[in-house]
Amino acid sequence: MKSFADFQAYQGAVDAVAQGYIDFAFARYEPANYRSPFWRAFRHLLSRAKSDGSGDVLWTNLFRCSIDGGSVIYGCQPAEVEAILTFQGGLLRQEIRLLQPTTVLFFTGPLYDAALQSEFPGAEFVPLGDYLPRQLARIVAPDLPRATFRTYHPGYLARSRERWGWLDEIPIAREGEIA
Repeated sequence: MKSFADFQAYQGAVDAVAQGYIDFAFARYEPANYRSPFWRAFRHLLSRAKSDGSGDVLWTNLFRCSIDGGSVIYGCQPAEVEAILTFQGGLLRQEIRLLQPTTVLFFTGPLYDAALQSEFPGAEFVPLGDYLPRQLARIVAPDLPRATFRTYHPGYLARSRERWGWLDEIPIAREGEIA
């Protein structure tokens, strides 16, 4: 399946996509992808969660599609972004509700805050520690675990050893701390 039209035309599309994610195994079998800043950051947070007995960290996409292989925010006009948000509205909330992660982290940076607020109306971005809210923030919203955060994409964080250290500032919630 290479497009949304392919997805719609294939009766087993949901199962096929789910199997694709299982086979992908967090880029384990794609050496270039596996070493990318994104997957290194995810594994770093996941290992922190597992090493101290914390709960589960959720990785997911804010947008369920890309535009010409890139970002919806950069590749679409505002009306198109709004149409995508309307079409996928509620999907992320439902995914979080069903999976019940203890910690959710959005590697989106502040340019995606309006999209997050579209999915989580009334969401507030509260600075974590001494950071500016655009750098590292807790996201407070009724449908999110207490340990929900937003920071920049790991590619940006990796360009500076100091920024990469922000990952260690993110508290990983323990099982039962879902709020």
